[in-house]
Amino acid sequence: MFNWLKRKTLKDEPLRIIAATCAHMGQDRKMIEDDHLLSLQDSSKGPFYAAVADGMGGHDGGGIAARSAIRTFADTVSQAVIENQWRWPPIWHDEEETAPLILQALKRALFTADIRITKLATRNPNLRDMGTTFSAIALEGNQLHFVHVGDTRLYHINHQHEIQLVTTDHAFDPSEQTLVFPSGHDAENYKGCLTQFLGRKAYPLAPQCGGIQLSRGDFLVLCSDGLHGVLTPDAMKDMVFKMSNRSLADAAKNLVQAALYKGSKDDITVVLCQVL
Repeated sequence: MFNWLKRKTLKDEPLRIIAATCAHMGQDRKMIEDDHLLSLQDSSKGPFYAAVADGMGGHDGGGIAARSAIRTFADTVSQAVIENQWRWPPIWHDEEETAPLILQALKRALFTADIRITKLATRNPNLRDMGTTFSAIALEGNQLHFVHVGDTRLYHINHQHEIQLVTTDHAFDPSEQTLVFPSGHDAENYKGCLTQFLGRKAYPLAPQCGGIQLSRGDFLVLCSDGLHGVLTPDAMKDMVFKMSNRSLADAAKNLVQAALYKGSKDDITVVLCQVL
């Protein structure tokens, strides 16, 4: 009788994500106002998380806000990993203690970044209007957790070639508003203005948080509006699958090149992930 080694089937093995990034500075810019974070290019080597920030505020403010958000977020999540400080501070909101620990850490890092940027803007008059959008993801088993403010976006492309926008743009839409504007102020003039972002604002931070189930063969596109502002979701999906037999880095670069061809003049940042 032979003693055979038991092999795990593919479905028993944990999901693995590989990722690549690509960024391009917009036309007539002195510096890029987007920034991004990728903890690892392969989730099998450790905790996997990623983020994209799109700064605003003119001059140097947008770039400072985006970089500060990414740096603060990375430091806070890294501390959670190293020191096992995952939990949401009870003094902030008690109800968050029931959320998954990774999601608590992501949201804690987001609020920490918001506080830091707000302080920087308050102390420096030249930076008072700076802020940034922010979208971040983290993998836990076959669950992808995310936090989001602004109009950076997360798309999920499943293995059946269906694409879904996971995040919701935090932008003013006159058609959905019942507010009465003073005489001389047209609601249409505020169309597209961000209602949520990191930085100084007249209302509390209220990020979108959640999670989605992943399967092998899925793709994720985390990007700034320099990309999604000119490429339709179907165009992104078709390009991703068309390039799936090549390297992920080539696919990310191809998305950016397509956006430029379509006339994007904004900064472009994309984090492209494949689920294996």
